[in-house]
Amino acid sequence: MTERRFDDDSTDARLCVAGLVYFEIFLPDEGLDVTPGEETFVERIDVGLGGALNPATVAAALGIETTVAHPSGDGLTDDAVAAARDKLGIAALTWPAGDDPAISLIRSADKERSFVSCADRQALRNCPELSVFDWLHIPGLEEAHQLAAQIERARSTGVTVSVAGSWAPARLDALNEVTQPIWDVLLLNGREARRATESCPSMAARARQLTDVANDVVVTDGPGAVHAAVGGCEYSFQVPPVENFVDATGAGDSFGAGYIAARLKNIEPEKALKFAISVARLVVTQRGGLVDKPSRFNVLREQL
Repeated sequence: MTERRFDDDSTDARLCVAGLVYFEIFLPDEGLDVTPGEETFVERIDVGLGGALNPATVAAALGIETTVAHPSGDGLTDDAVAAARDKLGIAALTWPAGDDPAISLIRSADKERSFVSCADRQALRNCPELSVFDWLHIPGLEEAHQLAAQIERARSTGVTVSVAGSWAPARLDALNEVTQPIWDVLLLNGREARRATESCPSMAARARQLTDVANDVVVTDGPGAVHAAVGGCEYSFQVPPVENFVDATGAGDSFGAGYIAARLKNIEPEKALKFAISVARLVVTQRGGLVDKPSRFNVLREQL
């Protein structure tokens, strides 16, 4: 059964983030020496939620009316996701799936992350219509592939659609075959942009080339630079280091959510990109990309 927490005629439900919500277990960064046949104790194991809930909670913390759409079963992690949504006041649109449809083990070292994940991606195909929103965001190319029919119908009714990369090599390779925009906004990191484009002299040129796939393209090239081709204009920014950096998990999601929030507030592209950088710089000072303390975003929310 589909769960909805807004009226069909409501004008408040503006942004929908559709995809999988992951239950995340953060393995210790250093000193994990496991002996076969023995139990190893560490000082702390962090757990959290991610996937579609990351950009949804960021957007909500920035004052955007946000709904997260995701498959859900009856497992323990499904209960944890529902409890977190209720606690954070995030509206939900759900449909049946197998129990515990998305789980990740995350290891961070030297500001890089490694994942061991399981995901019931095919459950996304049963997603209901998503045409009642102003903006639809899909946080991964693989998820966008599974939701292609829903995306096409939403765009046909005037919904703005954005898609993030989330490192899906086969889907990145397939972007080379696209000859006309299938989405409104494409958000990639530098590694994804390199995989998705032919040899280009610069990252700005890669962003420009990818406008064959989406009308607007934004590339975050590591932690230090952002390049974009938006509305026929090109933008490039250098980003200073974050002194109190904790974890890069969710950095791309938070940047995307910040950009979407600014654009939904009709902020011009250059200022929207700079705002998105500020949002991402704040999120990397915490563990994971989910915002469980919206008050940390009070200053940024007021800027909107």
